[in-house]
Order: sequence, then structure tokens, then C-alpha cells
Amino acid sequence: MITMFSFEGDRNTNDVIDWLSYYGCSFRRIDLNKEDYRNISIQKSGESFDIGLKLSTGEVLNISEYPYFFTRGKGFEFQDIKNSTNLPDEVFHKYIKEEYETLTNFFYSEINKNTFGCFYNDSHSKLNQIKYASEVGLDIPDFVITNNKKSLVNSIGKESLITKAIENNIGINHDGRLIVQRVQKIDFENIEDIFFPSLFQTEIDKEFEIRVFYLDGKCYTIRFRSASTNIDMRDNYSVSEYEPFSLSTELELKITAFMKKMQLVSGSLDFIKSTNGIYYFLEVNPNGQYDWVSQYGGYNLHEKIARFLISKVK
Repeated sequence: MITMFSFEGDRNTNDVIDWLSYYGCSFRRIDLNKEDYRNISIQKSGESFDIGLKLSTGEVLNISEYPYFFTRGKGFEFQDIKNSTNLPDEVFHKYIKEEYETLTNFFYSEINKNTFGCFYNDSHSKLNQIKYASEVGLDIPDFVITNNKKSLVNSIGKESLITKAIENNIGINHDGRLIVQRVQKIDFENIEDIFFPSLFQTEIDKEFEIRVFYLDGKCYTIRFRSASTNIDMRDNYSVSEYEPFSLSTELELKITAFMKKMQLVSGSLDFIKSTNGIYYFLEVNPNGQYDWVSQYGGYNLHEKIARFLISKVK
């Protein structure tokens, strides 16, 4: 049986489930954001080490009983609790948040050992991605993380620079819309001399952009061009032309080596092909969207994912 950790309304999960049902594979779906992290249990007794989760249905899910998992979404939602101690509120709530993170991260790490997709952990950070990508020979745009203008100039100059989050973009819900922080071009003259440590990157003169969905050693790729002048590729989806695209064998082998270093069996990778012919790696999202890659590439990825999952429980 496949255990599927997802969230309500996720279309990708629904489409994979349709294929699992078609092939007669048993599964169970758990929308983890509706479950309570406080119901995680960890027990060491003799030689056994059991990790469980008491579900809202009252049933206890024992992780060791399931050979493989499917994961989508961010997992549990943090629920703070009322301070009924003599501790100051600031100390109490900081303690609870740290305990929550330790408990849930351990739970996630156990799931990640046998899963399609994965829950985020520190090894997947964007700085680690850059490090591993460089080690396998993928090209990375020149960048620097610094907190002062002088260091920025000395490192990569001041012409055609962009800045983006070192890790996670800010997301704000406003009037029912999700507003997400974007990559921005730098107006160098308006930068303060000293600022919070920030990531600056040389802007690439791009021929087109690439999304690769990687699954167990295979790359499913589309390329797209946009008439928009927006720097952030997420702003260009609705105005772009898409088509299937084949990467060189050399590049696919580097991607496979990179994903093995990241200990990921699947993920969505973003590249830019520059006008001088270089394929620049940008990032990988272990839970990135792939439905549009499937649609525009004609890859039928949801069936391929379902068949991959089935192979893990035979």
C-alpha cells in the first residue's frame, strides 16, 4: 500500500490517485496539514524503534509498516499552545516552536528515506544545491552573498545584477491572493553601504528557460520563451511559448549525479540557456509543480509517477 501525504485540493495528488486506482494499487491519502503534530509518537523498546501518528480518525499510523510514501505540500501546520507555566511568554513560545521543529523534522526525515517527493530539510537548502551542482559540473551564474556594497563591487562588479532570497521567498495572502516575493534587478545607486546579508547574482542574457522534471534517472524537459521582460520566470508562465525539449546526454548525466548527491528521487529543476550557449542551473524544488510540464510536453507524468510508486510496493 502507498501512503500519500498531501493537502486538500492538490490536483497533482488527485491525478496520481486516479492512475493508482486504474492499476488497482491500494493507497491511503492523509492531508497532513489537517493532522495534529502533537499526536506524533516515538518509542524505543528493546530492538524496536516505532514512529507513529495518531490520525484524526483515531487510527494510529505506524511508519515502519509502509514500504513507500508519496509526499506533497509542507506537512503539518504549527499550532501554538497557551502558556500555562510561569515562564515568560517569549521564552515559552520559543521553546514550543523549537520542540515542534525537532519533532516534526525527525518525522519527516524518516518519511524521506522512502518517498517520492520529500519534506524539506536543511540538506535541500539552496546553498547546498549550489555547492552540489558545482561539484558535479553544472554551470552556476556568478553570485555573492554579502552585507556591504564595497564587497559586492569587488566580487562581481555592479553591472546587470539581480537579487533573490537566499532560501525562501516571502509569501503574503492579501484579499484571497497569494503575493510572492520575486527576483529583482538591482538599482546599484540606491543600495545602502551596509545592509542585511543578501544574495546578488549576475543577470544572464537568456535565449530561453527550461523546466526539467526528474524521476528516478530520467529527465522530462520543456523549454519556453516569453515575450515578457519580467526577470522572474514565474511571472512569465501565462505569456510564454512551450515545447518539449531534449537535453544532451552529458547534461542529463550531470543532473542525475546532482540529484543523487541531493538524495532525491524526483524534483523540478530550473535552468536558463544563455545566448552564448551555456545551460545555467538555478535550483531544484523537490515538490515543484510538474502538471504543466506534463501538459505542454505530452509526457503523461502522473501515470509515470503512479507506475513508479507501484514498482516500489510489488
